[in-house]
Amino acid sequence: MMYNIYKYVSFFVINKTNLLNNVNIIRNHLNKNVKLCAMVKADAYSHDLKTITSILQDKVDYFGVAQVSEAIKIRKFGIKTPILCVGSFLYEDIKLVSENNIDLTIYNFNSLKMIINAKLKINVHIKIDTGMSRLGLKNIKEFLKVLNKIKQYNYINIVGIFSHFADSDNNKEFMDKQYKNFLEYVSYMDKKTLKHIANTGACTNKRYQLDMVRVGLGLYGYGNIEGLKPVMSLVSSVIDIHSLKKGETVGYECKFKAEKPCKIATIFLGYADGLDLRLSGAMVKIKDKRYKIVGKICMDMFMVMVDNNVKIGDEAIIFENALELAHYSKKSIYEFLSNINHRRCNIKLIN
Repeated sequence: MMYNIYKYVSFFVINKTNLLNNVNIIRNHLNKNVKLCAMVKADAYSHDLKTITSILQDKVDYFGVAQVSEAIKIRKFGIKTPILCVGSFLYEDIKLVSENNIDLTIYNFNSLKMIINAKLKINVHIKIDTGMSRLGLKNIKEFLKVLNKIKQYNYINIVGIFSHFADSDNNKEFMDKQYKNFLEYVSYMDKKTLKHIANTGACTNKRYQLDMVRVGLGLYGYGNIEGLKPVMSLVSSVIDIHSLKKGETVGYECKFKAEKPCKIATIFLGYADGLDLRLSGAMVKIKDKRYKIVGKICMDMFMVMVDNNVKIGDEAIIFENALELAHYSKKSIYEFLSNINHRRCNIKLIN
């Protein structure tokens, strides 16, 4: 792909084929009739909420978000797929939730009181804290108090009950403990109620699947499921090239000093776009060749040592698989992806 050298751009390439591949792989691991909830919080893990939900609206059973505002955006895209807001909400959100058919999470008695006081028809999922210690009802007494209170109001419809594994990658013993704890709460629910606890790390284990799995990272190509493919690449442009003499420096604090004459290319992205300062020394690809980032990454730009093959206007591929740069910056893939933002990036969808 080549771009007009007078129109420097940065963009996300979203690979539709890879996204659908990941959905199919996950589906193939599920028991019959198990629903798939695609987690699209944080702008679909920075993959662009509109693009991802538009592709998946007929491919998944639910979308999961952290905030009501994210759910409202999805509805404004014209998407009718059920949506669960797994996080907190405000009293003033409830009217919009009711009007847009969004499921809310009851995670303590105060969250239930807000719904009761709103007196509007709402679908709810009850959140159980089985060991994450973040949100959720933590004991049976509290749970039964909430459950019995809900039953007094015919405008509150219990759709689901769920919990969340604290460590589905490394601690199977604690997973089993959480799962058994969750089943104690599940025993009080009707058969039609959706029970869900499994995330990406647990979704291939048929024991944990219950009625629905909530998959985030796996959708985007990361996790311990064979065959997953990264969905997003980050690409920018070379906006300037200059020659350095031996001893000249690059960037703030003179972090890089040329040991011999060299060429430096400036790229149209920086830490305000989510590139960690620790990525200095990492590699980017220009014309199928890897070049090293040198100097301290700036707010809006960074610099790369290049050769005579690189020209102004060339595209620079920051990553095709974000794991390499996540590891380099000593971040989890979750943190790395969610820090990347669309401040100056366009979206390019490819099949």
